[in-house]
Amino acid sequence: MLADYVEIRVPQSLYCYIVHTTGGDIIRVGKYGILWAVIKQHLICYTRWRLELDTIQTDKEEPTLKVELLRKNGAQVPNQDVTLNTASRRYLSVKGCRIVVRLLISEFQKTFLDYMSGASMANPQLNIKDAINVFCDDYGLDFLSSYEMLKKRWYRYRTKEYHQHNTLLNL
Repeated sequence: MLADYVEIRVPQSLYCYIVHTTGGDIIRVGKYGILWAVIKQHLICYTRWRLELDTIQTDKEEPTLKVELLRKNGAQVPNQDVTLNTASRRYLSVKGCRIVVRLLISEFQKTFLDYMSGASMANPQLNIKDAINVFCDDYGLDFLSSYEMLKKRWYRYRTKEYHQHNTLLNL
């Protein structure tokens, strides 16, 4: 029997973040949420043979998140009712997987940058390494594997923010 979710391969740090924030590896979407709108656009029908062929060719090292599918989704069109039945569309296209992963990474990065901005404003003497360590502890990430990635992201953000503040004209 086919499951009521689609599987998406994600980087390890994103997987740990999602599991920690949602309490498991299954993401439940809202009917009017952005994530469901993106997934709905990229649901496709695969034969069982094609699905098995694709899973053989993909990398097994990346963890897998499951996104729960809504049974039916209706859109109100004047004098019509348009529905998407997920009984026949249960697989996400490769392009759809990439878009969903980018969306989840974007949300992860927003959380990280907001956290670091708040930490640096609350305590200007705080060491960046210590702040990233606390973030990793709070969100269930492995510090050793995530530190370099998060440090680069923070430095890029600070450089971009610094340049944007310097381009304003003081009249």
